[in-house]
Amino acid sequence: MQSINKLLVVIDPDNIKQAALEKAVGIATATGASILALLCHYEKVSDSGDAVENNYLADIKKTAIALKQQWLDEMIQPFKNQGVDITTTIRWHHRLYEAVIFAALHERCDLVLKSTHEHSLLKRILFTPTDWSLLRKCPTPVLLVKSTDDYKKGRILAAIDAVSPDYNHAVLNEIILDSAFYLAKTFQAKMFVANAFPTAPNILPMVTETVSVANVQKSIAQSHKKRTLKLVEKHGIAEDHIYVREGSAEDVVSAIVQEQRINLVVMGTIARTGIPGVLIGNTAEKVLESLNVDVLALKPSDFITPLAK
Repeated sequence: MQSINKLLVVIDPDNIKQAALEKAVGIATATGASILALLCHYEKVSDSGDAVENNYLADIKKTAIALKQQWLDEMIQPFKNQGVDITTTIRWHHRLYEAVIFAALHERCDLVLKSTHEHSLLKRILFTPTDWSLLRKCPTPVLLVKSTDDYKKGRILAAIDAVSPDYNHAVLNEIILDSAFYLAKTFQAKMFVANAFPTAPNILPMVTETVSVANVQKSIAQSHKKRTLKLVEKHGIAEDHIYVREGSAEDVVSAIVQEQRINLVVMGTIARTGIPGVLIGNTAEKVLESLNVDVLALKPSDFITPLAK
């Protein structure tokens, strides 16, 4: 993500507070981007084949859309009065995530924003099935918004996998770092980088009788540190903003978020098609579930949504 020209905001019809919309306004103000506010609505109606009844059902649909449009227009008017370039679209669709993906592709949006909700007892973001479907299937970057706080002079964390042998991960590392750097520069925010490496129990199969666990652990740590510093070199990130730590990715990222009061985590989600649909890597899912801040999820540039097949 080197620039943001058009934002797609998913409007939540069941909430007065629209965190994603407010966050989009802040991003649009900083970047000059336009905003498309999407409201998805659907009421199950049956097609009986009778012309009179079908006309009646069509009128019901038309009335429902008109009412939603009026509500949506009233919501965005204050932002339009502030000079924000914002338009609306209402999609009649029974699957929200599909409506969002189709709209993002058709309108050539650079970023999709959707509000998330915190579980009152667990004190972390509670991802809905729609959230997971967008994370798995949306080719456009997805920003899951928890807070309405502006990113200006905030703190942004890029979570990478510096030594992965997988080509897609290597490409994704560059996308993550470039996107985080762009956002940090845009919002005059501080940028941090996190990379986790495996703990000793996970490397025991690599240890022979002549090599100690401690030596293997030290070698892995040095390899991760060297590769991480090489990756961030072009962005000029201060070394005290670069964290290469032993532990699971979810524990390391979550700890840094707390320590540095991070506002936004930028991370990758490599999606692969499986029998039940499209799956995100197990590590990415664990990291996502451990966070309680805004998350920008990115995919490789060559990712093709299964909805396009």
